Amino acid sequence: MPSYKNIKPFWFIYCSFLLLGLLCLCCCQKGDLVLWFNSNSSTFFDGFFIIITQIGLGALFVVPILVALFIRYQYALMGTIAFIFTGILSYLFKKVLFKGLPRPTAFFTNGELTNLISNFDYHTHNSFPSGHTMTAFAMLLFIAFMINKKWFSILAICLAILVALSRVYLLQHFFVDVYVGSILGIISVLIANVIVNRFFVQKYPIL
Repeated sequence: MPSYKNIKPFWFIYCSFLLLGLLCLCCCQKGDLVLWFNSNSSTFFDGFFIIITQIGLGALFVVPILVALFIRYQYALMGTIAFIFTGILSYLFKKVLFKGLPRPTAFFTNGELTNLISNFDYHTHNSFPSGHTMTAFAMLLFIAFMINKKWFSILAICLAILVALSRVYLLQHFFVDVYVGSILGIISVLIANVIVNRFFVQKYPIL
């Protein structure tokens, strides 16, 4: 597998996100960021985040994996393993370890949420962690590995963070859900990268 020096900006911005996020988690109560977004919502941001959040759909991860088949089979394998890991982790956390945890629309029941998007499908339970965020961070890091360009690494992490924020803005998750979701997504790709490098690259070199 090639050197990945060109994705250093991804790690720099992501570490900054983790540090700022940790500060937010330490200084704010669970639903503070949700209420802040809700009180500062607008028609423009409603539409913007509804579009952005689609990047985190699990099925979308299949597209770059298929593209990777025409670039390097190791990339396709890494993406497939990461995709499987995100699915397993999402199910384990949401349906087993933290099953039934309320999402913002079920957590705030006293009229705190003043702005709701008409005809939008709000989920109410299995809040932790955010599957969309997990998928977005895993998929975009995976694509950043493939493209291996500084400009795309910056674009990738910015899009991933926007997906995370969209889940909070759209009342689908709390910030802690997307924070942990981002970590799990990143871990999935790193584990996949280690597996491919350890067991496949030297054994099956590229012709």
